[in-house]
Amino acid sequence: MVQAQTTTPGYIPTPLFGGAMTADIPEGFKDMSTVRPVPDNQEVFASSSTDTSIIIELLQRLERDSPAMRAAMSDIPGAQSSSSSSEVDDDALAVLAHIHDICRANNDRFELVDPPKLHPVRYIPEPTYTCEVKIFSPAVVRDASSGATRSYDRVATTCLFMVRLVLQDTDMLVHVNVPQTEFVRSGDLNALASEEMKAREALEQIMHTLKILDFGLFAKA
Repeated sequence: MVQAQTTTPGYIPTPLFGGAMTADIPEGFKDMSTVRPVPDNQEVFASSSTDTSIIIELLQRLERDSPAMRAAMSDIPGAQSSSSSSEVDDDALAVLAHIHDICRANNDRFELVDPPKLHPVRYIPEPTYTCEVKIFSPAVVRDASSGATRSYDRVATTCLFMVRLVLQDTDMLVHVNVPQTEFVRSGDLNALASEEMKAREALEQIMHTLKILDFGLFAKA
């Protein structure tokens, strides 16, 4: 007798990448590919009630001698001194290198809130690391009365995990992004803290349910 798989309340089992993968996504998150073009290597979901988003992306596996890794080691404070010859350290550094790559593409910067840590994914027995950062995006606001402008940073809390798919030469990056602007403007910091907690819970649920059903997905890379 086949035991039925239970579904966690508040989450929906969702096919990813044409059904090659699956994971639980929170209720109320819309598949953005139905709204706008999304790159083939990404799945993007956006909350219907806040600015929070979930991105699942398949990236080229980073090695120590790759340009992206070298750039990250030179730009991230302490990266060179913390790096060693061990594979674990290289894996942890790859998490930061991917974040660095994303930020550099958008002229952003990031600060570590919680450094990379090993954290197994239930159905994928590969090296997996969690991490949390704050991402700062430069912005300019203009005063309506005087016309004067000032620069400021839009801040987002990003919690993420990375799975190193060694045989597939792929790094899978899953990040939940919580822009703080809407909460800061309303002055509701309790709501911000609650949204950040929900983001961490969503990430944990994705880690708990993420499955690869068809490894042929990676044969295209």
